Amino acid sequence: MILFFGFCAAIAFSLWCRSKRRQKSIAFFHPNCADGGGGEAVLWTAVDEITKRRPDLFVCIFSTLPKSDALCERIDQRFQFQLPWNSIEFMPLKSTWLLNPGNYPYLTLLLQFLAGFFVGLDALLSLNPEIFVETTGVPATLPVFRIFGGCTTVAYVHYPMITKDMINRVASRKEMYNNAGTITKSLILTNLKLLYYYGFSLLYYLCGLTTTKVLTNGTWTKEHLETLWPFESTICYPPVKINDFVQNQNKGEKALAEKRLNVVSLGQIRPEKNHRDQLKTLSLLREEFPYHKICLKIIGSIRNEADQILADELRCFAEELELKEGTDFEFVHNAKFSEILELLQNSLCALHTMVDEHFGIAVVEMLAAGVLVVAHKSAGPLKDIIGSSDKPVGFLGETPEDYANHIKTIIESERSEREKIRADALQWVSQKFDETKFRAQFLSVCC
Repeated sequence: MILFFGFCAAIAFSLWCRSKRRQKSIAFFHPNCADGGGGEAVLWTAVDEITKRRPDLFVCIFSTLPKSDALCERIDQRFQFQLPWNSIEFMPLKSTWLLNPGNYPYLTLLLQFLAGFFVGLDALLSLNPEIFVETTGVPATLPVFRIFGGCTTVAYVHYPMITKDMINRVASRKEMYNNAGTITKSLILTNLKLLYYYGFSLLYYLCGLTTTKVLTNGTWTKEHLETLWPFESTICYPPVKINDFVQNQNKGEKALAEKRLNVVSLGQIRPEKNHRDQLKTLSLLREEFPYHKICLKIIGSIRNEADQILADELRCFAEELELKEGTDFEFVHNAKFSEILELLQNSLCALHTMVDEHFGIAVVEMLAAGVLVVAHKSAGPLKDIIGSSDKPVGFLGETPEDYANHIKTIIESERSEREKIRADALQWVSQKFDETKFRAQFLSVCC
């Protein structure tokens, strides 16, 4: 009887929501829309294209922050846009705090997933659009808008919430940032976590059933998603404004001639970015080149208190390695686009050490800027960016020793060899990841 009344209530709620639908509207679910990462590049490039090509559509962003002049200016400045802000509405949701993984020290995936369902309900009650686009990785919003709202649902997937690799790592009892040592050392806890992951995979599969159209940001994401979701997905590489990064000359060469080596890292300050390996690499390079002045510039946005705590922990780790902030390494937080360009221009090489970086838009940006990139040999850098080119356009490794050896090779190679890699890299990324391709593909799928 309870199930019957629950079913009737769900039907009634769905009919009510559908009666409130706003015609000719598209809504993007992206709470942290003001962050400066690759996900936000996807969001705002898509919004820019839709407002230009489909001015008849009402465009809304489900966000954490309300619309403000400062916020709009920050987004325009970071992504080099002049968006028609009068045509874009923000729908701030009070419930987005529920999505913070820091709220859930245990059963993080499941509780964050359930939180996404309730935040999705909050969003649906605020606006029921014709087209709902999920661009930030909260899949539980998809069944809310599809089942209750009757919307066309589009998912742009940057990174599956669960993958077979994650399950295999638990099964092999491999310790990582998302698989604590207390679990890897216990067979019982390992089996319980495997059961938990399999159950969560089923929930994730059900989200896939309610998705009308699926876009993925690269080969690795597509391959993993198609083992979990019942539909074929389409690769739509993230947009990169290649021409904004192209430089006439890399000043890192001049610095190297003076025995100064500038190494840059571009990415948000998050555990999975694995900045510890970058600091270990720096320590190895100092031993290998004691007469060079080597400095690692870590460019990354600080989004919240957890990010700040991680940055402080990295500083402590650097002290353990006897690395001095300001001399051996520097943190550059929340940098403006012009500052990022200047830092790239003055750097000879770059480190990108995230394991299974789903795509790696920062890798493409650094290659376009003429920086010689050393990245982890997995996912996007391996399958789409560096490893998929038939010419050497960068370097791939798996350990700090690998990264240090690659940078040693870069330093000791002839300048003409480095220039050849730069030229081939620029040609490669210009052909494959041009922003205009993303715009056309996204518009054709969504509208």
